[in-house]
Order: sequence, then structure tokens, then C-alpha cells
Amino acid sequence: MDNRTAANGTGTFKNVMDYVDQLHEDIGKMALLLEQLLEEQGFMAVLGSRGSWGLTNAYNQPARWRLPYLYRLYIPSDVDRTTRSLFYLVQLETDAVFDFPTIVCGRITHLSLEAGDVRGEIANDLATNALSLTYDAPQWQRIREENGWTIAEAPAFDTSIETVQGYILNLFDMTDRRRVIDNISRPLANPDKNLDEMLTVGKYAFGGGREP
Repeated sequence: MDNRTAANGTGTFKNVMDYVDQLHEDIGKMALLLEQLLEEQGFMAVLGSRGSWGLTNAYNQPARWRLPYLYRLYIPSDVDRTTRSLFYLVQLETDAVFDFPTIVCGRITHLSLEAGDVRGEIANDLATNALSLTYDAPQWQRIREENGWTIAEAPAFDTSIETVQGYILNLFDMTDRRRVIDNISRPLANPDKNLDEMLTVGKYAFGGGREP
């Protein structure tokens, strides 16, 4: 790299890093808000403070130096065993079918598990395979629509997960507290209601399709 190239790149580098830093800050604020909102609605996080398995500081894995996704998993706080959990996953990978960062929101059904076992039995499987819902070939054998929700059934992998009931949002649509409530926390807490009657922004189907 010659001196002229380096000089021309200085401003671009600063702009890029400032943008990434601001994006992470905004995602972090949204995550803190959702933690509070879902706790108020009777759910508790099962991952502690962890938000991703995708980062490393290993010098020989540069593709994992940047946050690929942020993921949070919750269960009802008033039960000893559960067959249902909820999650959201902010997808920041550029190989997804979308040309913008997305949020996968969903309720999952799974085998009956003690609250303390949900992390070990569900968390790793769901993080990997919820990401696949943003690709054009999700790792699920059947995907259908019901009551405004997309239902993914029969996962094509060995797991305790049975179904995912959810939807995908454009992260850039989450511009304020009201939109986070109306489009993430309230729908996740009310899976029996018609999704289209709750959302105030556009949604996308698993696999990348825009829904009316």
C-alpha cells in the first residue's frame, strides 16, 4: 500500500468504523430494552449475558472478529418445565438473502425440558438453525403460513426443537421504543393473536419472501 492509497483510505476507514460502532450501540440499546420488556411480561433469559457464539479473538480466524449475530433466548419465569420458549436473533451476516440486517423473531415448541436444561438442549441448535431462516434454503422440511405467522416444521437436523412460529423484520425499521414494543415484544408474548393485526412495519417470511 503506497502513501497516497493509505491517505485516501483514512477517511473511509474512520467512516466505516464509526458506522459499525454506532450500529452496535443501537443494537445494544434495543437488546437492553427487550430484556426489560420481556421480563415485565413474565419471561427470563436463559443465556446469562451471552449474545453470540460467533466471535473469537484467535488471530487465524479473522472472519469471526466481527459480530455475526446477536441472539437471546427466553422461557416463562414461573415454570419448572416448559415446552415453549421464545427468541430473537439479529442477523448481521452478509451472506443472508436480505440486503439489510434482519431480526428473526419467534416462538419455538420443543420437547418438555426442565428450565435449567433449555440452554444446553435448545440454545446452540436454535442459534445455528434460526440463522438458516434468513437464507434462501432454510434447514426445515416444511414452511407454511398461519394467522399471519410463518411456521417452520420438521427441522432437517437432530434437535429437541419441533417448530418455530415467527417472522423476520428489517432491523432498520426499529427506530424507536414504540416500534420495538409493537413489532417484537408484544407479538412474541401473544403468539395466538393474528400477527398482521399487531405489526406496524412490514414483515418477511422465512427464506426471504416479502409478505403483503
